Amino acid sequence: MARPLPPTSFLTPIRREPPLQIVQANLESLKSIYLGTFDGDSEDEGDEESRGTLLRLDEQEREYAQAWLRRLIDSELAWLSAGDGGQSSSTASILDETAMLSQRLTDLAAGGGQGLEDAEPMERVFSFPFDFDKLTRKAGDQALVGDEDAKTSAIRVTLVDEPLPPSGNDDHHDLGDPSNTASSAAEAVGVQTWAAAIILSDLLVRSPEDIHPSLCDNDEGRGLSVAELGAGTGLVGIVCAQLLAQRMTRATQGGNRVVLTDYHSMVLANLRRNVTANPVQATATAGGEPPVQMSVESLDWSHYYQQDVNALAAPTPQHDLLLAADVVYSRSHAQWLYAAMSALLSRRSPHSRAHVINAKRMEGRFGEWGLIKLTDEAFGPVWTGDANDPKAGEDDDLKLVVLRRIEMAKRKGLGRSDESGHVWWTLGWKRKRECESSVRV
Repeated sequence: MARPLPPTSFLTPIRREPPLQIVQANLESLKSIYLGTFDGDSEDEGDEESRGTLLRLDEQEREYAQAWLRRLIDSELAWLSAGDGGQSSSTASILDETAMLSQRLTDLAAGGGQGLEDAEPMERVFSFPFDFDKLTRKAGDQALVGDEDAKTSAIRVTLVDEPLPPSGNDDHHDLGDPSNTASSAAEAVGVQTWAAAIILSDLLVRSPEDIHPSLCDNDEGRGLSVAELGAGTGLVGIVCAQLLAQRMTRATQGGNRVVLTDYHSMVLANLRRNVTANPVQATATAGGEPPVQMSVESLDWSHYYQQDVNALAAPTPQHDLLLAADVVYSRSHAQWLYAAMSALLSRRSPHSRAHVINAKRMEGRFGEWGLIKLTDEAFGPVWTGDANDPKAGEDDDLKLVVLRRIEMAKRKGLGRSDESGHVWWTLGWKRKRECESSVRV
């Protein structure tokens, strides 16, 4: 590959409607600068890296590249897809890649041009209930805490956030193609803890009755099965496990389990480390069982979207509670997530619930995709009947519907600059024939 050039010298104006090969070449050149994907001869590699670093720090060049990427996204590559009657898989893939790269440039601008992968692993300490009014950062390790006196907090979790990997070190993953399951750095965003996970963890501790009745009082004498989807660093799942251990009554004969799931190998490795570092502190049950069993598993949502759940070769594990925090960052993810939740959420209990909290990034590159709107479309309209009216059971004629949708304002000092707030969806089972007449359009 030739030495990286300034974006102002090679980017083809979008108004010229460049052919697919030119667009791809321009994107690869931008990636070589802003994702560090240099591929030169060994004797020139150091010079290329230095030149790439200088270009990455050049604010004028970065703004020019960002403007070009935004125009490309706005164009939707209409001149390429017009001939086949719609957006082809190739153009969809390019637009996904463009938005990811644009988001990367937004991150670089926020960090003064320093790459996220240049950072060191960071230990973060969280105390719940979270004190949003006293957000502080320790000068030494930049650990985020919710309370100045951790001893007064109900739950304390210590996590490690890893730096994001350079995208050039991974095979490219077509986020718009469910059949492509190759790993990519884009999927490794889970190595860092996002604001939505803090908010959902706080809701678990502060308002457990809004999450699942068994978190408050388990008089049924049986354990609760919980799965966190897209667990990332594991904050939500670990908090839930500790909460279950604290609130377990003597009538409960063990059986509580929390499964933390994700997909990317790097995320899973960090997730296992965090789970091991935060064991549940509680005495065993009368039968000698641990109060809560925590485990980490790999899970690919796209499998559920591609297949008829009823035709899956192996039985799908069922959970009473599903939790997901900031897990939709591609146009396909909301549909995949809904399919996975429909397969994984137990239909046997009327109290089965799924909770999803996603950040509103209306002004960032993810906002160009309209991810909140796409999630609303994938989940469906809000149920207008009695959300507490039991409708679950053995009946297979059930549909997973949104029981409640809440817009949450941005917490000062929490989250990235491109986040304007969060949306919280609560989903549960209702009979299909009732859904047709009892939802708000």
